[in-house]
Amino acid sequence: MSLDRDVAHVLLDLMTAHSDDAPGAVNAMASQTAFERLNDIGAVTLTWDDETDEPPHLEVTPLLTATGFLLRTLLLYTAERSGREVVDVVAALRTAVDEHLEQE
Repeated sequence: MSLDRDVAHVLLDLMTAHSDDAPGAVNAMASQTAFERLNDIGAVTLTWDDETDEPPHLEVTPLLTATGFLLRTLLLYTAERSGREVVDVVAALRTAVDEHLEQE
């Protein structure tokens, strides 16, 4: 199984970990479990060499690859199912993101 595939599955687990019917502590624990799994499988790694002056290297490619694939697939699926253009779905998503982030 590829790392990108593993990361995509954990991200899907993260999305399904939250339940509106569950207490906040249960949702938090489910999310934490998914975050720990991302660490366990190496979705993000930090490397450095103590013997050189090279700055640390943060590798996020597996996380971004899996996220990009999932978002693109869901975007295309949503556009197809709703009969809307992809750009219109993206515009609706931008509005939803802006509204949500303004609340925080």
